[in-house]
Amino acid sequence: MRTLILQANTHGQAVKWIDYERAISLHATDRVAYTHGNSHFTFKGGVNARTGLVSTVEMGNILIVRGGRFDHRCVNGIAPRMTRRTLAARDMYTCG
Repeated sequence: MRTLILQANTHGQAVKWIDYERAISLHATDRVAYTHGNSHFTFKGGVNARTGLVSTVEMGNILIVRGGRFDHRCVNGIAPRMTRRTLAARDMYTCG
């Protein structure tokens, strides 16, 4: 099973699930505002030829990313109305 990390925008809206390679790429390009979550990961890279130190990236399982998408349907905390049909679809029709 792959470890997935939740990418959210700076407005706090979940954008998508990403793998650790994409998460490290976002860190390397300085797009991560901060990390959050209960689980924390440390990824080790190569050895710096000049300093001899191993490069590491530490992050939580939720990344808050600058420049992400913002869902304009949810403005000022007002979300689109949920109907019985959309709730059932969200729950994959498992409710009775």
